[in-house]
Amino acid sequence: MKMKSFKLWLVALAGGVMAMLTSCPNPNPDSELCDHYERTAESFKNAIEQAQEKGYDYHIIDYRKESEFAAGHIPGAEWVLEGTTKNMDDGTFAATLKAKYGTKSMMFLYGSKNSVLMMTLTGSVSCAGYGKEKSHGLVGGFEAWQKAGYEVEQ
Repeated sequence: MKMKSFKLWLVALAGGVMAMLTSCPNPNPDSELCDHYERTAESFKNAIEQAQEKGYDYHIIDYRKESEFAAGHIPGAEWVLEGTTKNMDDGTFAATLKAKYGTKSMMFLYGSKNSVLMMTLTGSVSCAGYGKEKSHGLVGGFEAWQKAGYEVEQ
């Protein structure tokens, strides 16, 4: 019986930590505004193709290290200056994208396989004014893209 209580406590603790990590830095968060899409490699690729077909303005953003980006990236991806993700809680990453692109574009974000970082950054971008429909993150990062066998550009 004690083990069951401990497991429930552990699940509740993990849920609370995830909620804190993916929370919106907006002082007046609107849950719909801060929501975002967490996509598998197939879904991420399909969403990019749909944006292309419909003529939407979009950007594929790679936030890995510059050396990793240079070694290979998703076709059409742009590299965001290293360091903008170091203080992810302060909104630097989202502010960088907003200053460079405004908030009218769709954002497709990916990095390494660290899904917690992806969720945090994509949520931050959504909060910065992009909203759910324009905020997409790749679960499993670039490794998931490669594992799916999709094209890589250098």
